[in-house]
Amino acid sequence: MRQFSVFIPDGDNHRALKVVRSLAYGGCRNIYILADKNRNVHFSRHCKSFLLHGEYGKDEERLRQMVDISKAFPIDILLPISENGIRFVNSQKKILQKYFRTALIPDDRTFEIARDKGLFHDFAVRHRLSVPKTIRLADYFTDSSVLNHFSFPVLLKPFIGEGGNGIKLIPSEEQFQRFFADKVNPNLYKHFLIQEYIKGWDTDLSVLCKNGKILACTVQVPLVKHGGDFSFGKIIRFIRHDEILDAGKKLLSLLGWNGIVHIDFLIEEKSGDVKILEMNPRFWGSLYGSVSAGVNFPYLACLAALGESFSCPRYEKTIYAELSNMEKLFLLLGKKQSENISLKDTDFRYIIRDISLFQKLKSVMSAYIR
Repeated sequence: MRQFSVFIPDGDNHRALKVVRSLAYGGCRNIYILADKNRNVHFSRHCKSFLLHGEYGKDEERLRQMVDISKAFPIDILLPISENGIRFVNSQKKILQKYFRTALIPDDRTFEIARDKGLFHDFAVRHRLSVPKTIRLADYFTDSSVLNHFSFPVLLKPFIGEGGNGIKLIPSEEQFQRFFADKVNPNLYKHFLIQEYIKGWDTDLSVLCKNGKILACTVQVPLVKHGGDFSFGKIIRFIRHDEILDAGKKLLSLLGWNGIVHIDFLIEEKSGDVKILEMNPRFWGSLYGSVSAGVNFPYLACLAALGESFSCPRYEKTIYAELSNMEKLFLLLGKKQSENISLKDTDFRYIIRDISLFQKLKSVMSAYIR
């Protein structure tokens, strides 16, 4: 197992702990974090050093601290994990490249196409990719007849968002018009899209790329969701799906994508056609699931940053569940959950390797969670 040291400059992100534990699960022993004092990642025993912002939120202070950290610690790889982290590293890359070897990340233009649903749709249409019919809501405010091109129900989606936040399903044209007639300030919705609603099955493709070529990937489908129809999966299954992979390869090649990205697809119920919904250019909430299936994206991202070559890992068609602590306790006590979930299908294996209090239990449970 290749050893290296990693610096995560955006440990403020709520997914930082998952990235840290995934790196440690892959064998990484030297992980440095820059964050504010309010994040739970600083409790992780896997962090070699945890550093705090002096003036949290100020870019110049963050940059100064990053440079100081590069001089104080033997860091091999700079690994931004969130959208804000990637944008910051891109904005300061001329300075940072003097001090760090950075993990693969997309350039500014490509990154913005991926994170902004409006720009992404324009790109997809321009390159004749299969996407749902979509227009900007601003077009409706200019000419309401654009609704004639849609069958209801339709979706309202914010340009930028995650986890289904802000998405609204509007069943009829009458309700659509009433919805905006009731709004005092339609400018609140100027950064929204109108998108056709298609019945089908959500399917996600997670990838690590270099210059548009896939180095590692997993495909997953939600079996149970956390909330409504637009939320992320609580219980997911990893599958193989050639059409999803082919559509992803075409998209990523056109973008010349670098780094990690999580792509949302929809398989249409009636036709079976694959539609690309959106891209999320950051690490994802089901990251532990990918690692459990056999693809440790944070670790592989670091290997790629070091110029190491590796074969595209073959992942297992397994199940992973994001359960609450109470649900995991019920499993420990022998209470069955849906989809025949067991503790080894949750984040339990990552938690027990991290919390010092559980070190004695680790040896007892090792046979079960291996």
